[in-house]
Amino acid sequence: MGKIDYRYNYVRDKIADFIVEFDIKKLPVEPLKIINKKKWTLRTYEFYARKHKIKIKDIIEAYESEDAFTIYKKGLYSISYNDKIRSNGRIRFTLMHEIGHIYLKHLEEFNHTILSRGGLNKREYEMLEKEANIFASEILSPYSVLLTLKWTNYELIKKHCGLSTHAAKTRASQLFDLRMNKVYIDENSIIYQNFFDFINQKCCPICGYGFISKEAVYCPICGNKLKWGEGEMKYKDGYQLDKNGRAIICPKCGNDEISPDALYCRICGTYLINKCADDWHYDKMRDYSDFRESCNTIAAGNARYCEKCGNRTTFFINGLLCDWEELEVTNAKKQIAAGKEDKNYEVPF
Repeated sequence: MGKIDYRYNYVRDKIADFIVEFDIKKLPVEPLKIINKKKWTLRTYEFYARKHKIKIKDIIEAYESEDAFTIYKKGLYSISYNDKIRSNGRIRFTLMHEIGHIYLKHLEEFNHTILSRGGLNKREYEMLEKEANIFASEILSPYSVLLTLKWTNYELIKKHCGLSTHAAKTRASQLFDLRMNKVYIDENSIIYQNFFDFINQKCCPICGYGFISKEAVYCPICGNKLKWGEGEMKYKDGYQLDKNGRAIICPKCGNDEISPDALYCRICGTYLINKCADDWHYDKMRDYSDFRESCNTIAAGNARYCEKCGNRTTFFINGLLCDWEELEVTNAKKQIAAGKEDKNYEVPF
């Protein structure tokens, strides 16, 4: 075997290939699903201890690994891991680490049927371990995703990536260094594009509306500030618009003879474009108002508010869309009338 050096470009390319091959688009990533999909054999230390009537510590000593080892024989892979480790996060990282050895072809290219200290010198072993660790870390907690979402606190990383406390703290430290060095996030990269919907999912903590948007700050349904996370696409009202935000059919009279450059309906005179409008903003007591000029952002067919500045939209101001709370009541009444009410659902009267 020749000299082993850490292969930065090779590992980065293989990480990108892996994410595409297994269509990884959200966190947390589940190693067991990947192992099952590839039909690799998976056994626990407990399984082998019972089979050979030995203790788990004997397996650890024999293979010089407290966590796991992988065997490659006649084109087949077999992963064994210590199921007695209490940390699920540590087990998940360990399994992805072993997947890394397989995907990086460590056992094929370096002529070893098993990856353990017994078949490699210290330097060789450490270099291959480094590659597998980087692979596992980037698959389970891709830095471009975490930095974009500003998940640099270890508790957030632990929660969303399913890492152990130790691994999450290590990753948080690495991300801190990347931030300090102002590492550039390539939004055209394969990893970022695969996670685009996950990164840009928005939901409203008030009305529960959810959608994908990179720019949105305010909920288009109720106007409240958005947060990151999954929501429910439950507001089915609204109108079909063209790419310029123009209604294809007049929302008021139903006229479908709309010219490509029309601003108003030729029949009833209704303004046909739903966009951010000049608006007055009041405080909770309704005794203070602040005029805000339109930012002219084109809105969706069900948008009551501008996603960027929070102003009301033209369709909402002109009464073509009702208040979202009124819509909630209307939908609840329809469910009751149809005999489909949920017994646990409280009608917001």
